[in-house]
Amino acid sequence: MILAKTVGKKKVLIIVGVIIALGAMVYLKSHSLSRHSQVEKGLTQYSFWKDDNVFDSSIIYFFQQFSRKSRPFDEFLGFISGNDLLKCGIFSIVFWWLWFSDKGLKAYKQRVSVILALMGTFIALLIGRLLVIGMPFRIRPLRSEAFHLTLPYGVQLETLDGYSSFPSDHTILLCAMATSLVFISRKIGVIAFLYAFLLVILPRIYFCFHYPTDILTGAFIGITVAVLTFKSKWMQAQAQRIYKFSETKPALFYPVFFFITYQIASLFNDVRHLLSFASHLFGH
Repeated sequence: MILAKTVGKKKVLIIVGVIIALGAMVYLKSHSLSRHSQVEKGLTQYSFWKDDNVFDSSIIYFFQQFSRKSRPFDEFLGFISGNDLLKCGIFSIVFWWLWFSDKGLKAYKQRVSVILALMGTFIALLIGRLLVIGMPFRIRPLRSEAFHLTLPYGVQLETLDGYSSFPSDHTILLCAMATSLVFISRKIGVIAFLYAFLLVILPRIYFCFHYPTDILTGAFIGITVAVLTFKSKWMQAQAQRIYKFSETKPALFYPVFFFITYQIASLFNDVRHLLSFASHLFGH
């Protein structure tokens, strides 16, 4: 019985390792393309996406009735949705607060839950990144020929140039973290969902950065992965092991913990840029 469980865990670890390795290789290969060639790729694969479908277009045009009606409103939403601290960093702050907010048995359970939250968030982002790489390029609504849009104040056509729209990685990240917070504290989780959707996720449709289907797919991935992570006994066991490591090796654990929460706040942009630079450097 014990041997079977050990073999099963090893298989899972091997599969996860292979997925991460393949994802890294595909990511490096994909980012060897120039931004211009990525856009050309998007145009040649545009036929895969029916961007003017009734669902997406009806919601986009609903938001269009508010576009450029108020410069202060557009600038306020633009500032929040474009600021890493207010956009995602505040969630990292909440996780740090939860880590130190209690003592005893409750602190143990809460810290294990925080570790589970970070594990689920990372897995969800990885899945989203693999979809971005593996799926055909989807041009952003603000540059789509299917629409004739009035862009809100502060939005430029060059925004997110060369980056595929599907799925929304911001939505994946925020929904994974908000769902995790529901497992830790229902009240905090509900507030997190309201904050994420009203001030970050929905504005990305308003600013024509994403189609509603990008958002729904991102929400599905983030919520589903977070739920499965918290329900998985194997993942709980790994989180408990990591917690024990934090107790025995705090000098190693906390720098890594800080790095992960810091990068989550910026959607691992620094790491992605580093990989892109490495691909460019060694590609020549």
